[in-house]
Amino acid sequence: MQFEYTISFGATPEEIWAALIEPRFTRKWWDTEFRTDWNVGSTMTWISRGVVIEDADQVVLAHEPAKELSYTWHTMTDEMSTRNGISQEIQQVISKEPRSRVTYTLRPREALTELTVLHDGFDSDSTVLALVREGWPPLLGNLKNLLEGGSE
Repeated sequence: MQFEYTISFGATPEEIWAALIEPRFTRKWWDTEFRTDWNVGSTMTWISRGVVIEDADQVVLAHEPAKELSYTWHTMTDEMSTRNGISQEIQQVISKEPRSRVTYTLRPREALTELTVLHDGFDSDSTVLALVREGWPPLLGNLKNLLEGGSE
């Protein structure tokens, strides 16, 4: 199972790319930053709203600047769930789900750039999938506002 979402930006692929990986941007639209060298196979430390998530299975899967970026999704920790208002009951469910992955694909389209987010690797009854379906659209709206001169 998967979640897929495409959004167009009045920004270049390079501008969107920077906003996807550089902490000075990711902190603004996602309140998250990544510590990694972005080499395929490298681990990623997620820092999200003050919660640091480190796990050897959080890795970069693909890195082709201004074209494609893919990585495994963060570990579903108790601390992250508490910080995001997820109940202990739901945390127990999501902590047992397999790790998912997210892939960003950038495509120039005339004066615009399309960004497609594919978040996949979910079981058919995934609770995490239900959560990301609600979470990605507003996050990508934040990114669009940031890149097109609006407010975050």
